[in-house]
Amino acid sequence: CLPINSLVIVREDVQFFSLWYETIVCRNREDIVVIAEGLSGSEWYKNIYNKTENEKKIYFNRINKNSWESFIENNFNLGNNNVYITYDVDFSSLGKYIVEPNGLCVKVLKANEIIENDTKFLFDEIMFYRNEYVYDLEKEFFSSDLVEDYSKARYNYAYYLMMKNYDMPAVEEFKKSIVLNSDYPMNYFYIAYIYFKNKKYELSKTFYDLSVRKYDLYYNLAIKYNALSDVVDSFRNQLANAYLHLGVINEKLGRIDLSVENYLDAIKLKNNFAQAYYNLGVIYWYKGDWSKVKYYFEQTLYYEPNNLEARYYLEKIK
Repeated sequence: CLPINSLVIVREDVQFFSLWYETIVCRNREDIVVIAEGLSGSEWYKNIYNKTENEKKIYFNRINKNSWESFIENNFNLGNNNVYITYDVDFSSLGKYIVEPNGLCVKVLKANEIIENDTKFLFDEIMFYRNEYVYDLEKEFFSSDLVEDYSKARYNYAYYLMMKNYDMPAVEEFKKSIVLNSDYPMNYFYIAYIYFKNKKYELSKTFYDLSVRKYDLYYNLAIKYNALSDVVDSFRNQLANAYLHLGVINEKLGRIDLSVENYLDAIKLKNNFAQAYYNLGVIYWYKGDWSKVKYYFEQTLYYEPNNLEARYYLEKIK
């Protein structure tokens, strides 16, 4: 369903070689140019491309977080306005450009460009027919990679709907993503957020509980397999944030002791978590435990000196 003469940037081998085979060997949709993110700056790769697709001018560079904007801008200037990126690629640093969901990929747009296309129908056709369409049940990596693509696409479409305040349709899509791959923590986290926003507090708590479990799994796996420190730190911070939100919902439900445990768990993971200290200060304010109020608000200000509310309440008890 891509427009004529589209560029498609992919990363993983399964996605890249599958699309390359279709376009070059099978000669299906020969107008589409498939670009491998990791090979985009290699001379031998450019030469292969020039031998197979020499009628279309394409700007090549080594695609990374510092060069995405240049890659897109130069191709737009060459008239290559239909640029798509698959979900196995990190496209979080596009500079002045934005993306819009388009089935199993996203379309790159200029910041002021708006396209209100409903692309949900693109999920209806599964590209392969084997096994259970569940990530953990696939026996070989080819199918599991494609299942994960569908799960990521559902998640990103759900996030897109959520940001437009289509709350319940977003929940439906997050849940469909979970069916395909049950391990992705952000699905649970955002479902919980939407339920909280709509005052469905017990449902919100259920999904915040699940998000904590999933983040904890990822965090401990990252430690076990000696992941890079920034990866471990990322999961640690996300787990701490999930505990914070779980504490908020338990506080909302009147389960104060559980809420305190959640905030303390967040601080154990992230000892400079000003918001967790502040929330504990508020709890102990209502309990009348002034020594703890003083301690937690002082900690809040230590890590977040511009927190005016903590400063105000601290002054009140002096």
